[in-house]
Amino acid sequence: FLMGCTKNFWENKRGGGNEYKLPDTITNTNEDNEKSYKTEVARRLFYVALTRARKYLHVSYALADNEGKSLETSIFVDEISGPEERISVSVDTEEVVQHMKWAMTPVPVVRIDLANHQYIERCLAQFTMSYTTLSRYLKCPVSFYYEHILRVPFLKGDALSFGSAVHYALEKMFQTMKERSDQFPSKEEVLSSFDSYMFSERDSFTPIQFDRRLEQGHTAISDYYDKYISSFPKQVMIELKIPRYSLDGVPVTGKIDKLEFDGNNCTVVDYKTGDPDKSSRALTSGPSEKDPLGGDYWRQMVFYKLIIENWQEQSWRVNMGVFDYVEKGKTSGEYKRISVPVTEADERIVLAQLREAWSRIMNHEFSQGCGKEECNWCGFARRYELVRPLVGEQFAEIDDL
Repeated sequence: FLMGCTKNFWENKRGGGNEYKLPDTITNTNEDNEKSYKTEVARRLFYVALTRARKYLHVSYALADNEGKSLETSIFVDEISGPEERISVSVDTEEVVQHMKWAMTPVPVVRIDLANHQYIERCLAQFTMSYTTLSRYLKCPVSFYYEHILRVPFLKGDALSFGSAVHYALEKMFQTMKERSDQFPSKEEVLSSFDSYMFSERDSFTPIQFDRRLEQGHTAISDYYDKYISSFPKQVMIELKIPRYSLDGVPVTGKIDKLEFDGNNCTVVDYKTGDPDKSSRALTSGPSEKDPLGGDYWRQMVFYKLIIENWQEQSWRVNMGVFDYVEKGKTSGEYKRISVPVTEADERIVLAQLREAWSRIMNHEFSQGCGKEECNWCGFARRYELVRPLVGEQFAEIDDL
């Protein structure tokens, strides 16, 4: 929807004084230079707005302002259509009020019916909390229910499969180093490991996606290898799987990409793909007014510290957590290794989150979702009418799995 296509908004709109101007040879006409430049810039912006639509585009403008004064249509509308092609639509006051009422109505809470109690109890009989399950439940109990209780199968997307392939290549690189008495494999061997995993996951990609991700991986791994191969530590443990044990009454487990050791002290390293310029700051920050639960990556590192240091089979101490981005930032053009120091206050917060989430899971509190537009499972519940509508103080039964 492209609204407000009137002359006062487009051609006559005043902007800031610090404008970047294109060369005169591109925009100059026989008209006034300043006017010609502003019109050309507005025309380009209008074109960009038009071309954002994928299938349908509605271009609209008002004939008069709120005071009843006539408005002139933008010249750009005249350039793409004639008067006979335009549809005149009038909206009465009552209809406007109804639209405003709809827009201001809070989004209804997503609540679903659950499977019978005995079935859920069987699913939870050997359930163990990991960083992934904790974060999933905190984000959206409905998503947790579909993914970890019902275990609804899903096709891995290209981003997830690509990330797994990069992790596998780096895992094999360090494993090979340990097998060869601290000699790292060649870059070609690392890329071969990446390729073999990509081909094993080929069904997760379209042909175009596969070719692009393959090229992306080769570039990322090659540059990463060249950057760090001479400084990689060799006293490491790769893909550590911490077996199930009880932490403050909650069964926990975890799988850690890499531990770098200095005696009994260690640094936890987790590999990340994607653009570090976009994701690193928000995801590695602790609780705040904007995000009271804290970022996912922050919680991940605190959780790892908790389960490592409370694991009775070892006496390791975690000095630091590091998120090692395998790809360069698209804006900065630089690699980033984000260090996440973990305080005792952080540990208390995540331990409290863990205990509360475990208690709610054991009480089968999965029926209310986050309700966010970007949540796939809440959208699924709405779209297929699995959401229970309110009837007085009760909820109507929709489905009983």
